[in-house]
Amino acid sequence: MAAGARSQLTPLVGAVAIAVLLVAAPGALKDLPLPMLAAIVITAAIGLIDVAGVRRLYRVRRSEFVLWLAAFGGVALLGVLVGIFVAILLSLGDFVRRAWRPHDAVLGREDALKGYHDIDRHPSARLIPGLLLYRFDAPLFFANAGYFRRRVRDLVTEATHPVRWVVIAAEPITDIDTTAADTIHELLEELREQQVTLAFAGLKGPIKDRLRRYRLYDAIGPDRFFPTIGTAVDGYVEATGTTWVDWEERPAPAPPV
Repeated sequence: MAAGARSQLTPLVGAVAIAVLLVAAPGALKDLPLPMLAAIVITAAIGLIDVAGVRRLYRVRRSEFVLWLAAFGGVALLGVLVGIFVAILLSLGDFVRRAWRPHDAVLGREDALKGYHDIDRHPSARLIPGLLLYRFDAPLFFANAGYFRRRVRDLVTEATHPVRWVVIAAEPITDIDTTAADTIHELLEELREQQVTLAFAGLKGPIKDRLRRYRLYDAIGPDRFFPTIGTAVDGYVEATGTTWVDWEERPAPAPPV
């Protein structure tokens, strides 16, 4: 194909030709200079490198470009099997690194925009008084559970107004392991000491089942699990009597006369 062939039969023909050569004249290539054989191998190897793909990795995601360099170097210096094994280990390590400190966000309500959004990306979004809406964009497991707990505590401490409820926007949380469950229980007790209620919004059914097995579902309270962030906000407003008027609830402006 690299020589300009167009037919899908080309690799088959080439393989048959090589097989015939090896069977009919196994010594025909024995006198070829080693540099020539090396050039053939190098040319074949260069064809395996997707230069355009490597450039794209460097442009769009440097961490994956570094992984590519490590995999290439591992294969070149340590051999194919060891190099691939090293590349797999590095890829798993990179995945854990990203999950260790995932993206998170405090959510607010942007006027004339559906849903609740990251206040860093939407600085004009309004915060509901006394309510901390916190989204954690990763499964909760042993590596990031402590970070999750510290982030919630710090946000409660640094809030401009006293926090009465913390609602975890939990749709991105696809798993909670036993270590994370213990950490959530500790966080629950700490928040209760501060008279702060912990609730979850959008938590998937299988994860709720897991919390039941951890005996954490009842500890938090069945009435503290809401299907959506909107219903969690309604539950907070109703339970606390907080004055909050959503932009969708405001009366429509009078038409011009």
